Amino acid sequence: MLTSYAIATRYPGVDEEVTKEEALAAIKASEFVKEKITTLLNLK
Repeated sequence: MLTSYAIATRYPGVDEEVTKEEALAAIKASEFVKEKITTLLNLK
């Protein structure tokens, strides 16, 4: 999911535009990963 998102946002016009829903899903996924890493590293 993030790879497709990264390509579409980095190279506009090459692929379909990113929808608001896709952008929000990418943000949610990155927040989930950040939370898990923060917990695993005992940074909280």
